[in-house]
Amino acid sequence: TLDCGCGNAYFSIEAVNRGATCLGITIHDWEKDNCEEMRSYLGISEDQLSFRVGTLKTLADDPSQHSQFDQVILLDVIEHIKDAKAALRQIHTLLDDDGLVYITTPDRDWRAHADAIRVTRFEDGWHVRNGYTFEQLEKVLAESGFEPVDRLRFGTLGSTAVTWIQHKLFRSKIDPLTIAFFPLLKLISWCLAPWRDPHTIFVLARKL
Repeated sequence: TLDCGCGNAYFSIEAVNRGATCLGITIHDWEKDNCEEMRSYLGISEDQLSFRVGTLKTLADDPSQHSQFDQVILLDVIEHIKDAKAALRQIHTLLDDDGLVYITTPDRDWRAHADAIRVTRFEDGWHVRNGYTFEQLEKVLAESGFEPVDRLRFGTLGSTAVTWIQHKLFRSKIDPLTIAFFPLLKLISWCLAPWRDPHTIFVLARKL
């Protein structure tokens, strides 16, 4: 498994827990250090889970990495990339035959995205677009050598509320404050979970 933009290593660890060997990549040294600290805390070996600082391009430019991955996860990352088609072609190079890519991204048509999310002209860590519709995402996948095979929307009022608290109130202190208030955030999420608020779309696609 290749976890692109591995963040806090949550999904990398979940992949390992399900029997995968995983490589997580990030563009930030501090993020790599945090991920390695989490791996050490959980007692996961480096053979099972490793992290490196790099981009999809640097990985795809290395012939030894071609066709080395059964699956690639690209979770809430593609909306940060200006040339999405180039990134997907790089993923295509890295995937083995019939490999799968899992993509989540903000639903462009969700009511809050049009006026609440800052969009920048440059890849500076923030969004370069407000997200995708299913049709837009599946089109760029098809143009990049993939066959979309499944799709879904997800999100609840609970996840919306927690995200709002993290980004509007915690802001630059999002990581330590999320840890400090985790039980409260979990309670808010649980209490509001029965109300659907599908702010995110997911598409699963297979390499052709």
